[in-house]
Amino acid sequence: MRNILVTGIIACLFFSCQNNSQAYNVERVAPDFTLNTIDNRPIKLSEFYKNKKVVLIDFWASWCNPCRKENSYIVEAYQLFKDKGFDIIGVSLDDDRLKWSKAIIEDGITWTQISELKRWNSEVRKLYNVNSIPSNFLVDSTGKIIAVNLHGESLKEKLNELLK
Repeated sequence: MRNILVTGIIACLFFSCQNNSQAYNVERVAPDFTLNTIDNRPIKLSEFYKNKKVVLIDFWASWCNPCRKENSYIVEAYQLFKDKGFDIIGVSLDDDRLKWSKAIIEDGITWTQISELKRWNSEVRKLYNVNSIPSNFLVDSTGKIIAVNLHGESLKEKLNELLK
């Protein structure tokens, strides 16, 4: 009985911290960073979102099966909303450029991709307090985080609401 109680308390603390972390991020300005694209071109986040209505900062990796499944939803959302001011910047937690590149092609990803190629040692991952993937942050043209972790159909629903 004691083990069940302790496990329950730990689970509550864990999920409470996660929820607080997500709520804490919404309405704040997305931390700025500069990372290189797959072809070593530097991209600065604050310059990237400047002329767009909304940008999804999508944390993923080629080795992450849930990320790869989620990519199909993101590809669909991108196709539906890219002409309405929506863009995506994919932040890969890969450490192998070849596997990363192969996943981009296989999943039909056509938006900007960046990475430090440091897997979980990524400074940007730490900056955004990303502890699991897929994770994402939706930011407006001023860089304010307006939603966190929109997956599946919820991403399209939010974009439809914002980009009518």
